[in-house]
Amino acid sequence: MTWEECFEQFYAESDINESDKEEIFAILSELAEHPLDLNTATREDLERIPFLTEAQIEELQAYIYQYHGMQTLGELSMIESLDATRRALLPYFVYVAPIAESKSFPSLSTI
Repeated sequence: MTWEECFEQFYAESDINESDKEEIFAILSELAEHPLDLNTATREDLERIPFLTEAQIEELQAYIYQYHGMQTLGELSMIESLDATRRALLPYFVYVAPIAESKSFPSLSTI
């Protein structure tokens, strides 16, 4: 299924009017070409995703903060406020980059 098909399903289930649909589609087209890294995305970045609510953005950021990032997009199922349609849509516009592990102690060569 393409993101366009997922969006049509989302649109059919929501109360978005036709003029807003075209604007949202344009925004999502841009995001599909340049997806966001969930582990480094700011609140403002996530607010660019038009189908996410403020509560969903807060819950996503809280999860990422609490667990020090996401390892896979499968963890989106742990965000209770995301319904199945949004969970299906979101991976087209975001990705999860590997988390760089920070060393707690300096190596001998750097001392």
